[in-house]
Amino acid sequence: RKRGIGAELVTWCIREARDRGVRHLFLEVREGNPGARRLYERAGFEIVGVRERYYSAPTEDAIVMRLDLHDLAR
Repeated sequence: RKRGIGAELVTWCIREARDRGVRHLFLEVREGNPGARRLYERAGFEIVGVRERYYSAPTEDAIVMRLDLHDLAR
C-alpha cells in the first residue's frame, strides 16, 4: 500500500482496454474500502449504482463504478 502499485495497475488496465477498443469499464468495490474508492475515483471512475449485500463475511454493499473511455480520450 501507498507505493503507487495499484495506481500503475489501474492505469495499465485502462490503457490496455482503450487500445483494444473497449468503451466502458465497470467494477465493484466494497463500500467500506475508502482507499480503493479514492484510487478508482482519481482514475476517473464514477459511481453509478449500489449492489446491496453484494459481499459476505462481513455482509456489505458494493459500489458500482464506471469509466467511459470514450470521454477519457477527448
